[in-house]
Amino acid sequence: MARQERTLLPFRIAPSMVCAHYAHLAKDLRQLEEGGADWLHFDVTDGVFVGNFGISTFEIAQLRKETNLLFDVHLAIVDPDRHVDLFKEAGADLLSIHAEACPQLLYSLERIKAAQMKAGVALSPATPVALIE
Repeated sequence: MARQERTLLPFRIAPSMVCAHYAHLAKDLRQLEEGGADWLHFDVTDGVFVGNFGISTFEIAQLRKETNLLFDVHLAIVDPDRHVDLFKEAGADLLSIHAEACPQLLYSLERIKAAQMKAGVALSPATPVALIE
């Protein structure tokens, strides 16, 4: 399924679903589409790498059925490699992983690309950019 790219601006509007009301995800999704969102950003946490829990593959898969917007998924989790296929199946288009969570970052990025998703690297605020240079 081709993902929708609506903006002609030199930037993308990618609201984070972390602020969505879980009882009204479909309604919030419609409001975001009507408001001009180009992508949807999902923060996925595991209670270990980040101390709380975020949206899961279940919610992502349900929302994937409702829209063609690009899904930008940020994995703030331990051992993201073992979840790449789950997020692909759920409908992720872009998967960002934390350099701090990947002992072999290049391998992890290649694994994401092999699953036909765009790959990104995230850094925790205290991590120097030199870690990925």
